[in-house]
Amino acid sequence: MEHVSLADKLDQLREMLIHQPQLNFSALFRHARTRLEAVVTFLALLELIRIGEARVAQASAFGEISVHRMERKDEA
Repeated sequence: MEHVSLADKLDQLREMLIHQPQLNFSALFRHARTRLEAVVTFLALLELIRIGEARVAQASAFGEISVHRMERKDEA
């Protein structure tokens, strides 16, 4: 079984959001090779939201969810 690190996924999502400050939620999982990797990716996204580095929005019911990079206080 492949080892998937939450810390590595956090770094990967941060890097993705630096290069593209707005992403589709589904794009985060496009390259997940296993269910475990998808779960860890989702947990990493929840952590970024919790610490204020990302937010999510959905324009309409059943519409695409967008993930937005939030500027950290130490970056302002």
